[in-house]
Amino acid sequence: QLVERALAANSNIDAAGARVRQARAALTSTRAGSWPTLDFGTSASRLMGVGPDAQIPDRTTYDAGFDARYELDLFGGQRRAVQASKADLAAVEANLHSTQLTIAAEVALNYVDARLAQRQLAIARANLSSQDETLQIVQWRVQAGLVGALDLEQSRQLRAQTAATVPLREQALSSAPNRLSVLTGSAPGAVDALFAPVAPIPMAVAGDIAVPAEMLRRRPDVTAAEHTLLAEIARIGVREADLYPSLGLAGSLSGNTSNWGDLTNASYGSL
Repeated sequence: QLVERALAANSNIDAAGARVRQARAALTSTRAGSWPTLDFGTSASRLMGVGPDAQIPDRTTYDAGFDARYELDLFGGQRRAVQASKADLAAVEANLHSTQLTIAAEVALNYVDARLAQRQLAIARANLSSQDETLQIVQWRVQAGLVGALDLEQSRQLRAQTAATVPLREQALSSAPNRLSVLTGSAPGAVDALFAPVAPIPMAVAGDIAVPAEMLRRRPDVTAAEHTLLAEIARIGVREADLYPSLGLAGSLSGNTSNWGDLTNASYGSL
């Protein structure tokens, strides 16, 4: 529950998600460069008749134009640009995963710290209660002349040392939930109710990673670095393609007529 709240409220995750959306838009834009560009436009103008008897009648003129251009990817520059955009997208997605993993880990660690402090506080209070009883027994034994004053002072010293740890445990128990409140985007004390019932300290589950290299493969920051390297290598191909000539095909088709139905017959084009 705390991890889900932290993932939903963290601004770093929102920023990483925005970078992912930006990278996806950039990839779409880069892919669009592999297709022809098309432009189409139409217009109409009307010339009103002039003269007392309208010797020049009213006339409507229609214009239409169509342009297209396509650049051949002879040396693979466009393909390498798409590869670079794909690698950039994979890198920012891995960074988003790394941010999510970091936030989840921080929440888990602070939750464990809170439960650990809760357990340590209970032990300290139990020890303090036991030492209060021991101190009372020693006092009775001193009054009965069975032990000396040294035993009494030692009991008092042990009791004072244990009592001094109780405020420290109480402070640790309040600090960890406050850190959890910050991680979940809540005000301090918002998660204190979750720790009202005493719960055991979560135990780590044994992983299935056999070798350290497998751990590296699972780390999203390593994955992000790999994709960043692939993107830079692809951009070298883009720069190399820029050293060679480019070949593009361009064509246009336009027409001008006073009758919209004759626009096709009145058109002319070039390639």
